[in-house]
Amino acid sequence: DINKQAEHFEQKLRENNEKLQQELDKQTENDQKLREKNEKLLHELAKQKQDINKQAEQFEQKLRENNEKLQQELDKQAENDQKLREKNEKLQQELAKQKQDINKQAEQFEQKLRENNEKLQQ
Repeated sequence: DINKQAEHFEQKLRENNEKLQQELDKQTENDQKLREKNEKLLHELAKQKQDINKQAEQFEQKLRENNEKLQQELDKQAENDQKLREKNEKLQQELAKQKQDINKQAEQFEQKLRENNEKLQQ
């Protein structure tokens, strides 16, 4: 009777061990699949990161080029503004001189008119 119970107990243990081994094998297989999936995702992530970095570098390069162009345009504009200021200054000086000449001529003309009027009066 004890032997029978022992055999029965051993049978149950073997069945339990078998079930546990099957679960362990299944878990090991799932773990392996997850590791492979993780590896794949890591590779994808690394590639995406590389692509994003490449795009960022290209974008930064374009920004630098644009900034350079804008700076050149700005420098050219500043140079043109300076030339215009200098030309304006020259024109103002010319205008002042012409105004001075015209006033001088007008004074001389008025002086002659006065002299002529005086002569005519005499």
